[in-house]
Amino acid sequence: MLPILAPASPFVIKKSIRVPGLGLLVLPTDIPDWLTNYPIHTALALYLPRLDQSPLFLTATIEELKYNLQAATRGLLIDSTYPEVMPARSLLLLEAVIPDELL
Repeated sequence: MLPILAPASPFVIKKSIRVPGLGLLVLPTDIPDWLTNYPIHTALALYLPRLDQSPLFLTATIEELKYNLQAATRGLLIDSTYPEVMPARSLLLLEAVIPDELL
């Protein structure tokens, strides 16, 4: 069972990009505090609230990237078969940090 976290600020999607063979890379409008509190490659359990549907539960890792000649930033790499990109301004909510079983 995953540890339940206190409510955290939402991850508001700025842009999502399908990365073939890896998943969906999602970049935030503003970096929520919890995204910087964990090291890169930390696995997270998240969910995407959806109108008139049940939430979509997802697994992601924290990644750090540099794009368009900007400073390095953090985002999420979602391990998902979700068939499309996620709309801008959608919310991703943190449910739990998935413990690293290799430690």
